[in-house]
Amino acid sequence: MGLRLGMGRASQKIQDSLYFVRMRIQPVLRIAWAVALASIQACQAPPTRPTVPGGPVSGGPAPGASTPGKFGVTLRPALFTLYSVDGRFEGMNLAPPFEPLANTDSGDIVGRYGFALQFDYRVNHWLEFSLGADARSYDVEGLDPIPELDITVDSVDSTQFYVSVRNPLRPLGAEGRWQPFVEFMLSYLPGVDIGFEVDLAPFGSPSNLVIETKSDGYFIGGVTVGFLYRWRPRWLLQVGTTYEIPLTKMDADLSFDVVGQTVPLTAELEPSGLVGFVGISYLF
Repeated sequence: MGLRLGMGRASQKIQDSLYFVRMRIQPVLRIAWAVALASIQACQAPPTRPTVPGGPVSGGPAPGASTPGKFGVTLRPALFTLYSVDGRFEGMNLAPPFEPLANTDSGDIVGRYGFALQFDYRVNHWLEFSLGADARSYDVEGLDPIPELDITVDSVDSTQFYVSVRNPLRPLGAEGRWQPFVEFMLSYLPGVDIGFEVDLAPFGSPSNLVIETKSDGYFIGGVTVGFLYRWRPRWLLQVGTTYEIPLTKMDADLSFDVVGQTVPLTAELEPSGLVGFVGISYLF
């Protein structure tokens, strides 16, 4: 009976996770379908080869990328973040009758710095693939897992690895130096380093408790819109924004000890929002 009950709970958890992924990814799929239709219409027109001072653009109608079959490398620092996090926390009441507690809260993610390094491969005039890593450091403000305790979350660091598909659209301007693009990204974070501080003054302690932990890995989906600008024959500048949503939840064990007693605390976090960036690419 115990085995069947455990398998039933595991099956229910898998079903809940699949439902969560479907609900999160549906908006991304709708946007992808709309962009695909626009790309098909754009490709029906014969490409042109705009020129820039000093010679023709190597990518034909796509000045924002290298010649089909060639590679590029991109460094992309972050400019700003408009990011938030929603969380559900489960713990235990420290006072009798020691009942389980559940709390939901949200906070703001304030970026300290971030930069991405990616390698690009141009398939044709309208399709480009990238592989990259994005390192970020940020603070979390306004998120209090346990209202009865004063808990401050800070010094959060993460690195995410991603693959992306870019659709360069038709160049703008007489010289074709400006080119809008749309990009779809799938990221995996193997874990997020989280530091938080607990105010122990109510327990008679003169110092606070500082705890470091790490979350489980999770997936993020992203949609990017931006512009590429051909600065030199082999150098590109870019600017854009990426909207990110979690495809799976970020689980973390935030349990800690207070005056010899363990306070159990688990969290399910869902960070989402906008990241603005600039970048520079070198084409081989």
